[in-house]
Amino acid sequence: MRVFILIFFVLFTIACNSSNNKNQQELTEETSVTAIKSEEAESIQEAVSFMGEPLYRKTVDEVTLVKSDSIIQSVRARTELTEDDYHTIGLAHIMAYRFRDAIDNYTEGLEKYPDSFQLLRHRGHRYLNVRETEKAIADLMKADELIGDQYLDVMEYNSDGSQKGTFKFWVGYHLALYHIFNQQWEEAADAYRICLENAALPNNVSGASAWLYMVYQKMGESEKAEALIAPLDENFEGDQDYIYFRRIMLYQGRITPEDLMDLEKPVDQWTGREMTIAYGIADWYEQQGDTQKANEIYRNILETLHWNPWAYVVTESIIANLS
Repeated sequence: MRVFILIFFVLFTIACNSSNNKNQQELTEETSVTAIKSEEAESIQEAVSFMGEPLYRKTVDEVTLVKSDSIIQSVRARTELTEDDYHTIGLAHIMAYRFRDAIDNYTEGLEKYPDSFQLLRHRGHRYLNVRETEKAIADLMKADELIGDQYLDVMEYNSDGSQKGTFKFWVGYHLALYHIFNQQWEEAADAYRICLENAALPNNVSGASAWLYMVYQKMGESEKAEALIAPLDENFEGDQDYIYFRRIMLYQGRITPEDLMDLEKPVDQWTGREMTIAYGIADWYEQQGDTQKANEIYRNILETLHWNPWAYVVTESIIANLS
């Protein structure tokens, strides 16, 4: 009996060790796959900069990647996809910096819903991200036409269900960016004025105002610029920590560049928010006539790890025009 128990114990131990080794192997293989995915992401070209340089997909952490894929698989499992479903899939792709996949998704949706101003607006947005600006302007203009007067009040929503603003506002916002990339200041100003007419939320007002102020200054319309932001004071009902409202406070002289961020911080450690703030500071220095300091910050922005935010794209267009 003792011999039997001893044999059983030995066999049980071997089985457990075998199972543990298998689990460890699976864990190692899973980790290896994650590493490969990360390496592959860094080698996937998403865009070409305005200066002709390749722009590669940014990597994300495994939790974000799993969440992105889970959302896409869940929505794709539905029998019939709606316009909103294609929008949800697009947001999930963007979460993982898969801009090209998002564009392909919107294109698929537009084959099914060719008159969807929602999908056109979002595909136009992503075409701007990847610097395919003429495709972007075509989508955005068509979206604007489809919105017309009938859908002026149709709201966009964030992934958490909060309101983002009207489609009319966001179409105009991105049309204006297209014109800024091409230094078409009059057209950009017209687009931002339309944005302000259709700004349903306080942050929409501060966002469009910050950009329009910059455009007016580029046009030499300083009085219009100052009059535009004068009402946006400490009583403003929007988020006063919003980066665009903070930029307006700088323009008004209520804060200094040092109040906004530490520009001496190593550039490779700048967050996307800090990079966007840095752009506002560079623009402020340019308005003060200190083009040397402005250009120094612009070039630092292009050394950051964030090539998709508008501050980076606009900076890229500035440097490309200086070259």
